[in-house]
Amino acid sequence: PALPAIGFPGLGDPRGPGGDRWRSERTERMYDILVEMFAVAELDPGVYHGLDEMARDAQAPIRLDGETRRQYRERAWTRLRELDELQPGSDLEIRYLAWVDEVVASFFPLPLPVPDSWWAERYRRSRTLVLDAVRAAGGKADVLDGRPYDRALRGRLSGTQMILPVEEADADRVLWTLRLPWEFGGSGEPGRVVHGVRRR
Repeated sequence: PALPAIGFPGLGDPRGPGGDRWRSERTERMYDILVEMFAVAELDPGVYHGLDEMARDAQAPIRLDGETRRQYRERAWTRLRELDELQPGSDLEIRYLAWVDEVVASFFPLPLPVPDSWWAERYRRSRTLVLDAVRAAGGKADVLDGRPYDRALRGRLSGTQMILPVEEADADRVLWTLRLPWEFGGSGEPGRVVHGVRRR
C-alpha cells in the first residue's frame, strides 16, 4: 500500500560546500535509494543490518535500533561522499560504488524481502548501478543469491558471513548477497553473504 507522508531529514544535505548537487549521477541515484530506505526504517521495527564494519564477528543480523540507525546513516553518508570524489569508470570508483551498494544490501527487513517487494526493487536499482559499471569497464560481478553456500565460499567471500535459521530446503544456500564479488582490471573484491542453516 502507499506509504504515508514522512518528514525525514535523510542523510543530510546532498549539496557540497559550494552548494552544488552531487557531481556523480551514480552517487545521486544511490543517495535517493538510501533516503527512501531510511525513511521506511523509521516506521518498520523489523529492520536489521549486516554491515561488516558495524557487525564485526556477529554471525546473525543486528536490529537497526535508533542508535544503530544513526551510526548507519553516518557510514552511508561517508561512503557516498567518498564515491562522489572519484573519476567515473575508474577501478577505484567501482570499488566505492560496490561499497555503497553493500550499505544498501546490508540494510534489510526480516523475514527477507520477496522478489516483487518494495525493498527488493531498491536492491535491484542499487545492484544494477554496480553491475552496469563493472560490465562497462569489461569486468564481472555476481549476485550470489540462491547458490549453494559451499560453492560460493571457495575463494569468493571474505569478512563475517551471517546466518539465518531456515527450513531444510534453504539450508546451506546463500539467502542474501551483502557485498557483490567483482573483478575489473586486475582489481577486485570478494563478496559477503547471509546463508541458511537448518532450523533446529
